[in-house]
Amino acid sequence: MTCSLLHEAPLDEARLRNWLTMIFSLRPHEILRLKGFARLSHSDEPLFIQAVGSIVSPFEWLDEWPDEKPETRLVLIFKGMSPQAVKKSFERHVLT
Repeated sequence: MTCSLLHEAPLDEARLRNWLTMIFSLRPHEILRLKGFARLSHSDEPLFIQAVGSIVSPFEWLDEWPDEKPETRLVLIFKGMSPQAVKKSFERHVLT
């Protein structure tokens, strides 16, 4: 299954990191791939995030947005979870 998470407003970095830690801790064998950019409240630069399986690469700050549209764009590929559950979890733990 695949889920795309898009959000225009800046995110709180701690909430995003906590959510990522939670989903990779609770579902380490179900997350196959994660990749994308995050727009965070304390920076104008995009944060590049990627993971393969349970291996999360170090986050990387990029100098500019690839298409000059600053918004969070994350794509997750997983098994055993529904896209709706992933979106609901993101909304509950990162956006509120």
